[in-house]
Amino acid sequence: METKTVTLAEAMNALSVLQKRMTDDVHFLKTHCCRASTLVDPLEGEGGGKKLVTARIQSFYDKLDRFMAIRKAINEKNMTVQVKIDGTLDEDGVEFHDAKSLKDWLDWDRHGRPLEELLWETVKRHQEGALADVSSFGTVGKDEAEKKVIFNVPLTRAPEELNALFAKHSKLDARKSVANATETVTV
Repeated sequence: METKTVTLAEAMNALSVLQKRMTDDVHFLKTHCCRASTLVDPLEGEGGGKKLVTARIQSFYDKLDRFMAIRKAINEKNMTVQVKIDGTLDEDGVEFHDAKSLKDWLDWDRHGRPLEELLWETVKRHQEGALADVSSFGTVGKDEAEKKVIFNVPLTRAPEELNALFAKHSKLDARKSVANATETVTV
């Protein structure tokens, strides 16, 4: 099989094309995998159903092998490409550069970030709810309401964390776009 060097974006596009073609193979096989013995073979003019179905199954597996090879090359590249997110703040508000492999960032973006968002959205929602409950018992202003509730997490922390997550995600999207356009794999 011939190999060539392409960008990550081109490799991901190739995966989409292969997936579409494999889906087409599945639809062809769904239609032609069997027929009633009383029916004429609709593929007779093209060499016969058995021959074409066998060829299509082989074609599917050839595409699948190519798909998996490209997927493996992308994964290997993602593990080696280092992506830095500048301007990330640590717990003391000190800026530092967060560097991880592209694969680690992708995993964080798919799995970690939604969990972090859930945490801070929940804290924010419950704090707002507690303030609303206290305020609903009379004409208590926000400052007075804050004195009537004990907050184990400062009121400002959840919005700050959510803003930081949004900023980190935005920076990551930009870095992923650059990596996809500039990093190459041989497939």
